[in-house]
Amino acid sequence: MKKVLITEKSKGRKITLSNYTHIRAYHACRIEDIEAYKKNGIVPFTEQSAIEDAVKKLSDERLTEDDVRAQAEKVWEKYSIHSHKVWLSLEQSELLGDACHYLIYGSEFLNAVAADLWCRDKLKIIGKPTIIACDVPLSTVSDTWTNGLEQAVKNSETSMRSIAVDRVSPEDMVDFIFPTGYVKDPYLGYANYKLG
Repeated sequence: MKKVLITEKSKGRKITLSNYTHIRAYHACRIEDIEAYKKNGIVPFTEQSAIEDAVKKLSDERLTEDDVRAQAEKVWEKYSIHSHKVWLSLEQSELLGDACHYLIYGSEFLNAVAADLWCRDKLKIIGKPTIIACDVPLSTVSDTWTNGLEQAVKNSETSMRSIAVDRVSPEDMVDFIFPTGYVKDPYLGYANYKLG
């Protein structure tokens, strides 16, 4: 029987992780094709798919495909240690606060490539800011990410916690949230950015 730990609702309480089968976590992105997510779930980029995505989204009359590809390859080499996982926050409010850059610009990889090429604003018009609520099976989360979680929940210290998994299956995505209102853009002096 499925039993989901929702850390936002459990703050300040003593919990025993072994009493739960799943943990609620949130992934922020800019969705272009919601049906692809519903079919495939959330999967990490491969090197090839990440670079091709950058070329498709960032090439234009100023930036050739070769320019974008060369920079994307450099960024991939520098940051590839983080590329093989799907990252999720334990609190939705974190993705509307300190980590709102995912809603404004999308993936960290694309954001880094675009920043180096001075075209980050392009990312603001691609896709729709989305938070995907996921009930992640605890069996798929390594001890590295759950270590200390019981104490963090008891001490109400989960807002800055994240987990990383190999992928999120379609059946584990429980809601697509399209936030509206304003968030603070960390790359523009915390100027307001309108989500929807």
